[in-house]
Amino acid sequence: MATETSRKQVPETRGEAHRRAAILRRYVAIEAPTLDDDDRFAAELGVSRDGLRQLARAWRRHADPALLPGAYTRATSEDRQLAREAAAAPDLSAVDPARRVAIRRRIAELGVFLALENPTADDEERSAGRLGMSTAAFRRLLRSWILARNPAALAGGSTPPRLPHRHKQTIPAAVEALIADAIEGLGPQANALAVHRVVARRCAEDGLKVPSKVTVHQRFVEARARSGGGQGEAMLATDHVALQLQAVGAHGSQYPVLSVLLETASGHILAHTLSTDPPTAASTAGLLAEFLDGSAASSCGPA
Repeated sequence: MATETSRKQVPETRGEAHRRAAILRRYVAIEAPTLDDDDRFAAELGVSRDGLRQLARAWRRHADPALLPGAYTRATSEDRQLAREAAAAPDLSAVDPARRVAIRRRIAELGVFLALENPTADDEERSAGRLGMSTAAFRRLLRSWILARNPAALAGGSTPPRLPHRHKQTIPAAVEALIADAIEGLGPQANALAVHRVVARRCAEDGLKVPSKVTVHQRFVEARARSGGGQGEAMLATDHVALQLQAVGAHGSQYPVLSVLLETASGHILAHTLSTDPPTAASTAGLLAEFLDGSAASSCGPA
């Protein structure tokens, strides 16, 4: 049997995909689109404003008509073979460091699935279950990997590109002062989420509206840029994140919490723990102790 060697878009959708791509090129070229622009381009595409934003995000990420939502493309046997090979040694350099563990796990599962000679619906369901997602979500993930083979383009692989701000967000001077004070107090090497927690607490104490995490992150990045980001300084930081995976703990079904110790200058993970118990000061201290014990053992060399 002859093997197809090129990807083919379904004929009846090829023209529509390229028409949408041409419209999206014009839309994303606008530096700061207004609501009128949104309405005009959404009407031209025949979608809602939300639909326009989804298409614009996909275009900024892929710039490929075949990978726009709703564009159906037939994956060839060669595509599947290349996807299986790419899953064996994925390049995660462009993936958000905080998401690399999850993306590596997804790609590994995709590799297992692609290695099946004749996968069935039951195989899809099992792979989806291992990844904690629906079968439909797994199929979308699989299709994205087969067609693009780009870890950063997988769902959750990178921070989605945002539409340009239509208006510069202004917040009260008192809140700006609290943000600046929190950043100065914690230092430019602190975690942006930690800064937001401090700001949220102080705003609550003063009866002020809490700014969004995005706003605080923007101020944090600006402060790092002004200070040079403390490059070259060896500093440690800890953070905790609840994984969107169900696990059975002492109190039944829970979301496990991943705790990590990072070297801020390099972004390297020095130590980590996974537990169904919420993080405490003692568990955070244990994370640091684990790293220090490991460093001491390494410095001593073999017995």
